Amino acid sequence: MKDRKKWGIIFLSIILLLLVTTVVTHNLSSMRTDSGWDTSYDGGGSSSSSDGDGGDLFFLIYLILEYPIIGIPLCIFLIYSVFASMHPKKITVDPNTNIQYIQNLHFPEEEEKIILRAYQVFYETQLAWMNFDYPKLQNLLTDELYNMYKTQLEALELKGQRNIMSDFRILSISLNGRKEEEGVDTTEISLSVSFYDYVVDASNKVVRGKDRQRVTMFYRLTFVSKDVELDICPNCGAPLTTPNYCDYCKSPLQGVSKEMRLSKKEVLHQRMGG
Repeated sequence: MKDRKKWGIIFLSIILLLLVTTVVTHNLSSMRTDSGWDTSYDGGGSSSSSDGDGGDLFFLIYLILEYPIIGIPLCIFLIYSVFASMHPKKITVDPNTNIQYIQNLHFPEEEEKIILRAYQVFYETQLAWMNFDYPKLQNLLTDELYNMYKTQLEALELKGQRNIMSDFRILSISLNGRKEEEGVDTTEISLSVSFYDYVVDASNKVVRGKDRQRVTMFYRLTFVSKDVELDICPNCGAPLTTPNYCDYCKSPLQGVSKEMRLSKKEVLHQRMGG
């Protein structure tokens, strides 16, 4: 009986340590606006709790002490699951998956065009930020937002660091509303999307975030556009000769009818995992 209790205490200690670690790394909820730094790397996702957690823990203790044949293997499985989640398999997402996702939502035709273009501007902005592509950012953002991003990127370059973002997967997207004032259309989009988001140094060593842990971001995006038809590619500035496609930079331009620029990007919430 003493040996059984001894082993029970050992396994219980490990479980408690893992539980504390999990709670600490999942204890963040944020609201930030207009920053290229989407993810807060200081914590993880949103905090969560359940009234049943204490009961589950006492039930595990009971199993370990009274039925070790059941309790100990169960604890080993739980420990393995926690460690496996710390080193997850990296998931690659085909960019066309997001286009298909939007099309499968069966928005009205005009609304679908707006949402497709809005997502493309968001996606191209993230890639341009990652690659320090200032000319492309200038074509995608309003002057105010571009100047803010430019300052942040210059500070990042001075440190010899780079913000890597990849494998975007849309979880939900919707058009909140549109308004027109003095020839300028303002469009607001809600978007939740998961992706990898971390910072590396000059030797590609991860210095912030996790390169194998997806993060899910909940955004409110605001775009402005002029009430004119596009005759040049919004990404590279080349003349458009093919509908919905730029022959020069090879960018797909689904449903482009107006030049949309991102004017505000608000992070409403974030959580780890995708």
